[in-house]
Amino acid sequence: MSLQNLLKIGRLAEHKTDNNQVGKLLVAAERSIADARLDSISLHSRLDIAYRAVMQLSMIALWANGYRPSRSAPGRHQTMLQSLSPFYWAGSRSNVAAGYISRETQRD
Repeated sequence: MSLQNLLKIGRLAEHKTDNNQVGKLLVAAERSIADARLDSISLHSRLDIAYRAVMQLSMIALWANGYRPSRSAPGRHQTMLQSLSPFYWAGSRSNVAAGYISRETQRD
C-alpha cells in the first residue's frame, strides 16, 4: 500500500522532521544492531533488539518522506512495516537517512 493510501485511511499522519531527530534515531538504530549481534545476550533478547532496530529504521524512512504512524490508529508496528514496501534499500541500511540529511543540507 502506498504512503498516500496509508495517510488517506488514517494509518499515517504528516510529520516534519530535522537532521537532529533523524540523526538521533539513526544512532539508536545502529546501537540496537550492534547489540543484537552480541553473543553474550540470549537469542530471544537479540531478536527483540533486532526488531527494535527494524522499527527505528522504519520510523526514519517514514520521517524522511514526511510521515509518522498515526497516534490514534491501532497497529503502529504493522503500519510501519507496511510502509517499507515502497522503499528501495540499496546497499546501506542508512540510505534513507543519508538521503534525507543530504537533501536538508542542500536546502540550508
